[in-house]
Amino acid sequence: PLKGKFEAVYICGDEIKGVAYPSYVLSSNLKAEDKDIVILASDDFYAPQGWDTYLKKVFSTWNGGILVDDGYQYGGCVTIPIMSFSCLKKLNRIVYHPVYRHLWSDNELYSNLKGMKLLKNLRQGDNKSPLFEHRHYDAGKRPQDSHDRNAHKTSSNVKAGALYHSRLKMNVDDRLK
Repeated sequence: PLKGKFEAVYICGDEIKGVAYPSYVLSSNLKAEDKDIVILASDDFYAPQGWDTYLKKVFSTWNGGILVDDGYQYGGCVTIPIMSFSCLKKLNRIVYHPVYRHLWSDNELYSNLKGMKLLKNLRQGDNKSPLFEHRHYDAGKRPQDSHDRNAHKTSSNVKAGALYHSRLKMNVDDRLK
């Protein structure tokens, strides 16, 4: 960490490609209050107007992670991690486990939160969230760019999927080491 105007700046380097390792470095060093809301922002998500007020209301009665409607993914993965800091601590400060590069790390987060009963699904039903639009190229919402190509180049879907399925055989506590 570098000291200066900010409390600390963490440089993750570029030796390990993908989102998992940098998110791990940042989340493992994060300092916050238990009730603070942690969001792992992404460049292809667009929050709705009033998103902050909406999340404040949700977390006034919930102390875990949530699944919001992203207009694209409705399966078993957390496309935009949003949780209380208390929840992050229960996850051993791991949003995306550093054994992944990119692909399937969001599936493991989903499995961990669900296994720990810390997941609230707000993608459907009476409490459906406003649209936190995921402008993903696979959904035709934008052209594929160099970051997308790099994510797939550095993280084989087959290898990452096999890693995820082998890690699912572990209990949650062991996956969070």
